[in-house]
Amino acid sequence: WLPSHPSAAAKFDDEMAKYNDVIPNLVASASNILLTPSILSHPTAGVEDLQVLEYGPGGEFVLHHDGESRILTVLYYLNGVGGTWFPLADVAVDDADAIERRKKSWSMPNNRKEALDLIECRNMTPGKNGLLIRGTTKCPSGEKTVHDALEAMDDDSDDKHVIEINAGDAIAFYNCLDDGSGRFDWRSIHCGLPTSEEDHVRNKWVANHWFRLNYLDGME
Repeated sequence: WLPSHPSAAAKFDDEMAKYNDVIPNLVASASNILLTPSILSHPTAGVEDLQVLEYGPGGEFVLHHDGESRILTVLYYLNGVGGTWFPLADVAVDDADAIERRKKSWSMPNNRKEALDLIECRNMTPGKNGLLIRGTTKCPSGEKTVHDALEAMDDDSDDKHVIEINAGDAIAFYNCLDDGSGRFDWRSIHCGLPTSEEDHVRNKWVANHWFRLNYLDGME
């Protein structure tokens, strides 16, 4: 863990001192761009310490939601190895799409079970459904089951379901609906695909910031 506040970073050795400026600048930029003034001024608003993760060959993170009170996630791709999949990213929630959703016999899930059932029953796969964040240099792959591993990604993936990233790029996504209710937005359920065992050059390095608001009711 790397601290998001300079006073905490002072506890690290000289090698870590460079983060005194870098991390607060990342936090300030992300929050000012992606969060509203009412959230930024709320007494319970804050950010968790920066988390840095390394995935070795075969390393993965199964389907999950980032959790209660974490209203915004910013995920940094430190060495350009991607492999983050959002299977429900293109599920519509607008009223204008309600008729079409009924025709397809599915709609926005309301809980984890509904989200996992939807992914499983529609046989969703990375690169074909939702949104896949893929590195331009090394591409993770693996076997798929809904609850733990993931099916190998096809070579003919639809471009609208794939975004390629480079080292130093970041993505951001909201974890709650924007209606002030504090309810989870299950379109943000995601996983880290298994890294390729053939990747002998580099492991996957990512970092993330979780922005929190401990009192969500009525906030917009």
